[in-house]
Amino acid sequence: MVARRSPRGKTKRRLDTDDEEEEGYQGPQDGATSTSISVTAPAMEQASFDSWAEFQTSLERYQAETYQLYFGETAMNSTARNKRILENYKGDDESLPRTIPVKRFEHYNKLLRCTHYGRPRHRGSGERPRQKSRNVGCTARMSVCLQFDGYDWKIRVTLHSRVHNHRLSEDVFNQYSRVRVNLPDDVVGHVNQMLSHHSERRSIWHFVRDNADSELSMKDIHNLVARLARQNYSAPTLEGRIDKYLRDFCEDD
Repeated sequence: MVARRSPRGKTKRRLDTDDEEEEGYQGPQDGATSTSISVTAPAMEQASFDSWAEFQTSLERYQAETYQLYFGETAMNSTARNKRILENYKGDDESLPRTIPVKRFEHYNKLLRCTHYGRPRHRGSGERPRQKSRNVGCTARMSVCLQFDGYDWKIRVTLHSRVHNHRLSEDVFNQYSRVRVNLPDDVVGHVNQMLSHHSERRSIWHFVRDNADSELSMKDIHNLVARLARQNYSAPTLEGRIDKYLRDFCEDD
């Protein structure tokens, strides 16, 4: 498949790092086809936020309460948005257009899609047992954009399509790897130390199982180790790695 080029100023990527195929993941439908189910999730109670951190906190709470899971597919950062504003400005130099305060708001907008977005994969006889693809073509999505309300900048939910073509339930929600591997920072710190001593994956699995309230498979541990390895490369200190791990779970980009 040839990747499509993203529009100027945008980056396009899935922001959660879990594999689409998960060991032990049974799928959201229990035998029902995607065309036979239509579930409308409740709306978010809050639609305006003072910061991306406030939005993310509200989103995490909303997802847990409604058993939805979104990932950030696209985003434009504020620097790119400011550049575009200034490039398109036709006025005089004394009345420059309002630009986004980049230090306060790293991103201009985000598009979030249901974790079951994407064309279903039809795998052959070589599919490993108990391993399923999440993709069922769900079109639920959320657009979030930074706007100036006349007094200050606000992050607003500008569009929220809440219709899913799969079940929304606590048992399905708890199967998602991102939910299962949301570990306390002290456990993450110890896992990092185990990695620095080249501990085996099974030893890490036993430690996490005994010290965190999570039912993790070995596939989850492999995903966790891969995620931490990437973070260790970009954040050399233990404190930095823990902070980056927590932000990566809460942030989209």
